[in-house]
Amino acid sequence: ADGVIPNEYGINPQQKLKIGSKIARRLLGKILIDLRNTREEAMSVAELKNNQDQVSVSLYSSRKEDRYSQPKLFIKSDELRRPSTGENKDEDDDKETKYRLDPKYANVMTPERHVRTRLYFTSESHIHSLVNVLRYCNLDESLQGEESLVCQSALERLCKTKELDYMSYIVLRLFENTEVSLEDPKRFRIELTFSRGADLSPLEKKDEEAESLLREHTLPIMGPERLQ
Repeated sequence: ADGVIPNEYGINPQQKLKIGSKIARRLLGKILIDLRNTREEAMSVAELKNNQDQVSVSLYSSRKEDRYSQPKLFIKSDELRRPSTGENKDEDDDKETKYRLDPKYANVMTPERHVRTRLYFTSESHIHSLVNVLRYCNLDESLQGEESLVCQSALERLCKTKELDYMSYIVLRLFENTEVSLEDPKRFRIELTFSRGADLSPLEKKDEEAESLLREHTLPIMGPERLQ
């Protein structure tokens, strides 16, 4: 299995990357769309909060200058020209809803709360393909000198992983640093963790842990390793 299964998805690294990209294309596209939607939703919430804070400051300052005058709300000209409804907005909503969970099923009652977790249950072939894409992503010719999406130490650990067992999983976590501006590229970062699943054979080890696993007929799931 160690020699046959990995080679089902290509013999050399270039083939593994090409075949893996084709097999996991839809899964990769879904992951990228969900990451983009989460980022856009977080930015929309941050912009809304900033606008509310600016309005509060404007109202407070106007009352401080003249307590008898009516407070004025200044709106940017581009906001006045922006249509509230339109065909483009409806089309965008139609495109996005099929990738988002219906709020009524997520118990979301406020606009500032939205579903932040996505679970993807897929097949062994897609897991192998996705790992191959991460493992050999630095060989992509379209990078043109750009840094790889996965750091060198993570690539080395992925290359040392020969077997993907039952319950193997990959976790991508999107973090937001609210202390920096929305335009700062450090506002968002992605953390990548990976587990080989039940990668432990009680038949190969003769210690107490292996004997306990044989008695209980169980296998532990390997903990996640941080890759990025």
